[in-house]
Amino acid sequence: MPQAVVAVAAWWAAYGSYVVIALTAYTAYSANQKRRRMERQARDAYNAGLQDRLNMVSSPDGARSRVYGEVRNVDGVIFKAAHGANSEFYTLVVAIAGHECQSIEKVYFNDQELTLGSDGAGGFWVQTEPYQLSSIVSAQEQMAMAGTAASVTLDHTPIAGSVTCVQTSNDDTGTYSFTPTVDGTSVTGTVPIPTGQPVICSYQYTLAQPKARVWKYLGTAGQDIGSDLLASRFPALINTGTNDDRFAGICCLVVELEYDQDAFPLGVPNVTALVR
Repeated sequence: MPQAVVAVAAWWAAYGSYVVIALTAYTAYSANQKRRRMERQARDAYNAGLQDRLNMVSSPDGARSRVYGEVRNVDGVIFKAAHGANSEFYTLVVAIAGHECQSIEKVYFNDQELTLGSDGAGGFWVQTEPYQLSSIVSAQEQMAMAGTAASVTLDHTPIAGSVTCVQTSNDDTGTYSFTPTVDGTSVTGTVPIPTGQPVICSYQYTLAQPKARVWKYLGTAGQDIGSDLLASRFPALINTGTNDDRFAGICCLVVELEYDQDAFPLGVPNVTALVR
């Protein structure tokens, strides 16, 4: 046997098992890395799909989603226009799913869940800051008199500790004040020195100014957003009675924003909804 072959055989006898172990480990490592790569790609694709599902874009003729169970979703804006004396109101019809849904559970602006309060006319005022602004307002109301007893029901709920009651003296040279009893909007008290002059109740209250309103449409076959809302705002754009302006069979939100830099510092918010 040639000397070189003898040397290789001796080396393999001494180290061959280590080579096999190394090759096996490398093969396993490569397979593991490949699996991790595939898992990462699948995870990235899934996350991208979720991101797409939560991005509101203009898509009047785009494909509509089918949702199952309870899902947070948005398809896109299928109508938008401004109205008002100075075009200060911006109205959007936002498609959530391409079919009827059981309910719209929650509404989000820019990933912030909104608190909604009924507007008394089928819609909801957004009561979440910064989309609802608050200011302190001073007001006065005259109290009714019955002998020395004075009372009034205020138009607004007063801020605690802000209510004061004053009666002018007979000769208009001074005033008499007293501390009333306040229960909600009811204010009562006893005038210490009756003068026959009016008793004025002064107070402060917090004025909430919602800058956004939302209407929910579940996507029924008889749904007619055009006649319900849009025709009164955009008579030149909406043809009532036509299928295109009814948005029937599409689960939608109608969102109306009133221009205010403090409420919308970043512009129109991204709108999504949790639907069932």
